[in-house]
Amino acid sequence: MAQFKVGAGKASLNPTPDMLPLPAHDGFVQEEIHDDCDCRALAIETEGKTVLFMTYDRGGRPHVDDLEDRIAQATGIPARNIISIGTHNHTDVHDVGHGDVSEKDEKFFADSRELEV
Repeated sequence: MAQFKVGAGKASLNPTPDMLPLPAHDGFVQEEIHDDCDCRALAIETEGKTVLFMTYDRGGRPHVDDLEDRIAQATGIPARNIISIGTHNHTDVHDVGHGDVSEKDEKFFADSRELEV
């Protein structure tokens, strides 16, 4: 019978107070944190193979070039075994790729890309 190893984690995607206000969806401005936005991960390993599921409390998955490749490099899990999705909400800030992005937005998303996996 195959054995499974399972691990889970959660990290905050909230902007820090000094980053606010930030543009949000539909022309709104996010002036404070109303609901936390997190990234959740679930890794499952069996027979030497690992799959990683990641969800983002965002309007979609982050617009980060080669996201799965970066995660693969940090974790050793093959990029083809990494599945990431956004849960779709309207409470997160704009992401790169959704139109005009300010310097403040760029800093937030640059900092998010540096999260330890």
